[in-house]
Amino acid sequence: MLPISEIWRISRTVDESWRSPVADSVAAAWGLPPGSARWLRSSATHVFVIPAPDGNQPPAYLRFAREGSTAAVKLANSVPLLAGWAGQRLGAVAPIPSNNGQLSEAVETPDGRVVAMLVPAAEGAEFAVEDLSAGHAVKWGAALADLHSGGNGAPEPAPPRVDTLPVQEQSDGTLPGGLAKDPLRCAIRSVEDEIAKLDPDQYSRGICHGDFELDNIRFGPGGVAFFDADEAHHGWFAADVALAVRDLTGTTLGSRERPELLAAFLAGYRSRRAFTPAEEASLPLHSLAASARMIGQLEGVLDAGDGERPDWVRELDASLREHQRWHRDRLLRNRI
Repeated sequence: MLPISEIWRISRTVDESWRSPVADSVAAAWGLPPGSARWLRSSATHVFVIPAPDGNQPPAYLRFAREGSTAAVKLANSVPLLAGWAGQRLGAVAPIPSNNGQLSEAVETPDGRVVAMLVPAAEGAEFAVEDLSAGHAVKWGAALADLHSGGNGAPEPAPPRVDTLPVQEQSDGTLPGGLAKDPLRCAIRSVEDEIAKLDPDQYSRGICHGDFELDNIRFGPGGVAFFDADEAHHGWFAADVALAVRDLTGTTLGSRERPELLAAFLAGYRSRRAFTPAEEASLPLHSLAASARMIGQLEGVLDAGDGERPDWVRELDASLREHQRWHRDRLLRNRI
């Protein structure tokens, strides 16, 4: 996720009609007129929707991040992957070329240089986990298996090992939230050590999507479609499964276990490629590693300060801190 200060700064460029001169500068690289881009959200990147002029066609989405930032590097690395996966008919939307014929562009804006891409809407319906059927879960699992079997390209380097996450000590020798450093560091180390011992003969590795959750996919007549590959990396396929099904395993804040849907997802996955009993048994371990990464990643996001802030900034900060505490407590509960 982008730092809160970055989201706040872009929000101040947005008018009451959700237009921004920053987005206008970016959209111009694709030949789009001023005012055509409307702010939708800012999370992993800034996202502006481009409604179809006649209203009868699906929209497109302009995504960008400040040049040199981690988000911009991830976005740029995701573009050739999406294009390759689209060419292989693995469900990815194909990035739309700019006026220069490039799938991503570095653009000068009133807020500095950004890296940007434009993608069409993914065809199909979005489902919340509460509305997901077993049949949809089967298709979801099969789509991720197809990606693991057929995906190739040059992905972003793997995320940091869990024992080197950027969890910074405070001046008093404690970790964020006042937690003494030893318990959390030991918990992270134990997860990393256990993952390092995984036998590659029983646990497959390859190019992982990194975020194949329900909010990043659509169920359409042509199968499962997806539009975001910012977290793609080379890693354990079981870890990619664990990340995808967090809402089915109760390993995100506010979620609960849904064993029937998880079984359907795994059945769909196994209908396309092998998933060993050992890999299935490792899902809780990989979900703990995801919690460890989340703790560190959120620390780099919580930078809005304690001064005067809009209500939505305070609410976002409080929500993210609650998520960080939840993952920290979960890791400690399972490892100490």
